[in-house]
Amino acid sequence: MPQRRAQRRALIIGGSMSGLLAALMLKQNGWQVEVFERAESGLAGRGAGIVAQPEMIARLAGLGLDTHDIGVPVTARKIFDREGKLVASGVCPQVLTAWERVYHMLRGAFPDAIIISGAALELFSRMPRASLLILPTAARSARIYSSVRMVFGQTCVSNFCR
Repeated sequence: MPQRRAQRRALIIGGSMSGLLAALMLKQNGWQVEVFERAESGLAGRGAGIVAQPEMIARLAGLGLDTHDIGVPVTARKIFDREGKLVASGVCPQVLTAWERVYHMLRGAFPDAIIISGAALELFSRMPRASLLILPTAARSARIYSSVRMVFGQTCVSNFCR
């Protein structure tokens, strides 16, 4: 009788765009994921206007997210002086979007039970029933990063380490 392999589990500290993207990629590869976010009310309303790079749109679409309405396509940039006279222009095809729009797209891919809001990791001494811990950029810069690093030593196995 073949042995059944236990489902791998990942804990992701930080529920912003990079944490949610990592969680979605892992989930679609068979991992059980939990995302811990310090903010209690979610992250809606944060962020600013961003350019949706073609690579990001392709990655989101490849993960099964509907990107047809991700933003506003523009084909050129124009610069005007104070009097309204055109002083420069150039071809610059881009898709302009908002951080919040991409965040909601990613957040919508998860049931509420996977995102634990109002949970701040301060310190842990061992991996709690998980085989992977991911600290996205914002979580790495927080005070808790040094305690996590001490647990795992100086070995970095992914680009989530500094």
